[in-house]
Order: sequence, then C-alpha cells, then structure tokens
Amino acid sequence: MSSSQKSNFSLVVYISRTKEKKNGEVPVLMKININGDRVVLQLQRSIQPKD
Repeated sequence: MSSSQKSNFSLVVYISRTKEKKNGEVPVLMKININGDRVVLQLQRSIQPKD
C-alpha cells in the first residue's frame, strides 16, 4: 500500500452471550476491520453480564 492511499479501520469490543460458560460468564471479543478485512479475536477475558 502506498502512502497516498487512505485506510479505513474500526475496532469493536463486545461480549458473546451465545458462548456462556457454566459459571454464567461470557467471553469478551474484539472485532477489527481494516479496509473491509475482518478479524475477530477472543481477549482471554470473561465477564458476568448484566441482564
């Protein structure tokens, strides 16, 4: 990519309620979009969601 091209990027942190653990916690995930390419990462953290 040359330096004259513009890049679009977004970062979203969210929880996955569909992957609830036995203790009621849900994993925290991060979605990164760069120029339309998407990557989803699990952040190795879990939280107790509020209803």
